[in-house]
Amino acid sequence: NDAIIESSYANNSNFPVQFSGIAATANRIGDGFVEGVIGMKEGEKRVVMIPTSESVYSDTVIVDLELDSILY
Repeated sequence: NDAIIESSYANNSNFPVQFSGIAATANRIGDGFVEGVIGMKEGEKRVVMIPTSESVYSDTVIVDLELDSILY
């Protein structure tokens, strides 16, 4: 339905969203998120499309990512 679930640019904010972990994010969005981010390198941009079958929502989820840094 084109609803924005989460955005780092909401309310004119340019602060990035930090993921506390891939597994925790997958629990919030869906398992397709893990498959979409595997292999990303710092500075890389990627659009991840999570189909309904791998999403916790009843619709396809599109995540526009830019990986700033990787923390271990």
